[in-house]
This record gives sequence, C-alpha cells and structure tokens, in this order.
Amino acid sequence: MDLSQFLMAAAIVFLPWILFNAWLRSERLKRIAEFNNRLFDRLGSGKDFVDFLQTEGGARFMENLATDRGSEGLFGGSSSPKHAILRAMQTGIVFFTLGGGLTLLSRFFENHETLTIIGVIALSLGVGFLISTVASYRMARTLGVLEEKPSHNIEVKQPAE
Repeated sequence: MDLSQFLMAAAIVFLPWILFNAWLRSERLKRIAEFNNRLFDRLGSGKDFVDFLQTEGGARFMENLATDRGSEGLFGGSSSPKHAILRAMQTGIVFFTLGGGLTLLSRFFENHETLTIIGVIALSLGVGFLISTVASYRMARTLGVLEEKPSHNIEVKQPAE
C-alpha cells in the first residue's frame, strides 16, 4: 500500500463520519425546535407563560434558550467555558496522537516525505491546542469564569392592573 492509497482510504472513512455527525446535529436541533414550538403552543396566554417562567423548569428552559447554540464546537457539546476547554484538550490530544502516529507510520513507506510533513503539522496543531488549553484554563480560573453559577429563578413582574 503506497501513500496515496492510504490517504484515499482515510478520506473514505472520514467523509461519512463528518456527514453523519452533521446529520445528527441537524436532527437534534430540529427536535429541540419542535419541542419549543409545542411548549409555546400549549402556553396559550401570557399569564400561563409568566407562571411557567416562575417555576424551576421555566428558568431552566429560558436558560437553555439563551444559550448560544451556534458556538458549539466541531464535536458538538455545550458552549460553557469548561466544555470549551475540555474540547480544546480533546482536540489537542487527538491531533498530537495523529501526528505522532503519522510520523511513525511514515517510516514504513518509500516516499515518506509527504506523510512526515502531514504528521509534523498535525503534531504541531496538537501541541498548539494543548498550550491553548492550559492558557485558557489559567485565564478562566483567574477571571472566575469556571466557578459554578448558583441556580436562579427568573422574576417576572406582573403588569399593574
């Protein structure tokens, strides 16, 4: 097996994985939107909606609506600082391992320069992500962003009658 065959096999495996994950994310977002629409339809009047918001479930619902779902990473997940730091660490470990593996694998091929270059690039990306993870963690800890937020209730004032 030469290098081009290896890279073609890797692309054949990677492309369906990307498409499948995109489809899963799309389906999850559709289900969330359908649930939210059904919930809003059930809450017929403004008073029902205000009563719902004053419950613990209503507060969680509004918190989930306020979450920026567009900031999910490549691999999905929450947009909280903790999850972002963990995603960066996971990505760094994957790239680091991929780069090391490709660099070692390049020793088994005759024309190994391309594989070595790709391996070194992946290894460098992995190290960069890991350094970024450490820097982000230290900055988030210093700024107090990693501390747990206390559960809060949303207070909605009733209009004066």
